[in-house]
Amino acid sequence: MDEVFGKENFVALINFKTMMPLESGDIESVYDYLCWYSRDKEQLKYRNLYVPKKVGEDSEFVFADTGDNGYRRLTREEIANFEETAECQGHALTASVAADGKFTVTNGRNGFSKTYMARKAN
Repeated sequence: MDEVFGKENFVALINFKTMMPLESGDIESVYDYLCWYSRDKEQLKYRNLYVPKKVGEDSEFVFADTGDNGYRRLTREEIANFEETAECQGHALTASVAADGKFTVTNGRNGFSKTYMARKAN
């Protein structure tokens, strides 16, 4: 494919799981591959698929970016509004971190805001 599109226009090699491998008598392959090239990589445009993700204690999404290349675990109170129900369609929680280590969390539903001081690492 490099000979057709040019090595510089290679974008990605995407692997995806197939339904099930066919019996071939050898080790079966469970994945297929898609080679993605573009005509001109400089003008490449794409959009990621939007897939809602579960946020909460039993999810892998339980960390927040602190803004200084760090992260911290969300508290139970912070993740309480992420689940959508008929009564509550979910509300954003925003957090901002100051240089002195203080961070402020604001509830988008009611505007309540609280500032916390970061604890020192042990």
